[in-house]
Amino acid sequence: MSYGSHDTVELGLDTGGSNAGRTLAWRFTGLTREGANAAESSQDDRDLLAFSLTWAPTDRTSVTFLTHWQQDNLTPNSFMPVAGEDYDPADGLLPDAFINAQHPWNRFATEQASFGWQAEHAFSDSLKLRQNFRHARQTTDYRHLYFNGMILPDYTPSADNLNYAAFTVDEEAQYTALDNQLEYKSGFAGGENTLTVGADLSRQRKDGVMGWDNSYNIPLTDPGYDFPVLQPGPYVDSRTTVIEKGLYLQDHLTFENGATLTAGLRRSWIENKTADRLAGSTSLQKDNVTTGMVGGTWDLGNGFVPYASYAESFTVNIGSTFAGEQFAPTEGSQVELGLRYMPEGSALQFGAALFDITKTNVLTADPLNAGFSVQTGEVRHRGLELEARGQLTEQLSLIAGYTFIDAEITASNDGVAGNSPSLVPQHQASIWADYAFGGRIEGLSLGAGLRYVGQTWADNANSRKVDAYMLADLNLRYEGDGYAAALGVTNMFDEDYYATCSAVGWGCAAGEGREVTLTLSRKF
Repeated sequence: MSYGSHDTVELGLDTGGSNAGRTLAWRFTGLTREGANAAESSQDDRDLLAFSLTWAPTDRTSVTFLTHWQQDNLTPNSFMPVAGEDYDPADGLLPDAFINAQHPWNRFATEQASFGWQAEHAFSDSLKLRQNFRHARQTTDYRHLYFNGMILPDYTPSADNLNYAAFTVDEEAQYTALDNQLEYKSGFAGGENTLTVGADLSRQRKDGVMGWDNSYNIPLTDPGYDFPVLQPGPYVDSRTTVIEKGLYLQDHLTFENGATLTAGLRRSWIENKTADRLAGSTSLQKDNVTTGMVGGTWDLGNGFVPYASYAESFTVNIGSTFAGEQFAPTEGSQVELGLRYMPEGSALQFGAALFDITKTNVLTADPLNAGFSVQTGEVRHRGLELEARGQLTEQLSLIAGYTFIDAEITASNDGVAGNSPSLVPQHQASIWADYAFGGRIEGLSLGAGLRYVGQTWADNANSRKVDAYMLADLNLRYEGDGYAAALGVTNMFDEDYYATCSAVGWGCAAGEGREVTLTLSRKF
């Protein structure tokens, strides 16, 4: 049970058991939450049920059945214009009562359910057969009156009007996937080889209607939401179906000298079909793609483990741009070189990695049209990751990380090549320490940490910067005799910052303020 900021109350249950022979085991998880976010009259509600049942008639055969249901009722976050950036403060400042409010018409309601199974049978110690199946369904009812820029409907600049657009999504999505794989283990010259071959089939379908109407204007000098919002006319009315068939092969070799080598290959046959009911047309895109990966590690025996990997990717993008153009697939490649180090006789671990990632047709949020995405020709990310974790003393543990990313748009059709892609910070860092007390207050622990996110660009045109920010978090926990109590605080000093922004004139979204949550739990 937990209680937190904005009068958010959450109750949860996690229980399970098995029969005497342990051939049947089950687990049930339930959760209900009623709450809000920082906006007035907002919702942050969730109900969740999950159940699993494992049947293991022998030590070589097992089947786990999984089912899940979840319902969310949320209030979408909104962008707001920033004084001095999106409008001249001399024209008047927006009152906090307006900035912190939402139109009561807004809502984001989803319901999702899934079921499936994970089956495994070992013919011998060397040969195993696995099958995984999952079917999921989600319905979405989304409507949002959002800030659409300091412009009028005819797109002439306006210094004293806020244009708002009504955006709706009424959608049903389904996903079905079946994966069959065979694993064979064998030995060679003191080493071990694990060969996996498989075939999978998946089907995704998204059927929905999007509405959009930007005819709402709110005067800067007298802002308010005291007006009705009408259901906008359909802007998109389509059904998209993606069917993917695949064959894959992976071989993992473990050598006697501490080295490992993994190589994989996948062949995919993909069909992406979209029926546009407004235009009365159908488009069909077929792709036959081969992707591969190779990687290796080498345990040098002195605590050092260098590694290297190369991987290719191919992702089908469902949907279309604001202009109705179907998304092209995203293709990518990644090279990574790294080193892990664990000093002998210590509980410390260190890691460092260099990476180079290139992707084409990358989806990013449309800076001018909420709920839509745009594609960038080619984006390259090169960088460095550093990590340290472990026990400094018997009572004090620490985890710290730093990431540097040099991101660049290397190819583009809209003149932004050479710029940095939007919302990618060059620097990110975090540190968290946890101290477990002993003696008479054994069971009490205190954790504290910092999160830093560096400056980013709001759009691919690099017309606006989003300032860096650093947040402090705290966690106080007590555990004993089956009881536990925890007090968690995020953004402890209630720092004001912008989580993200759009191009100049289209505003920013404020980051979360201080959030406090008290959680009580009991283990039986």
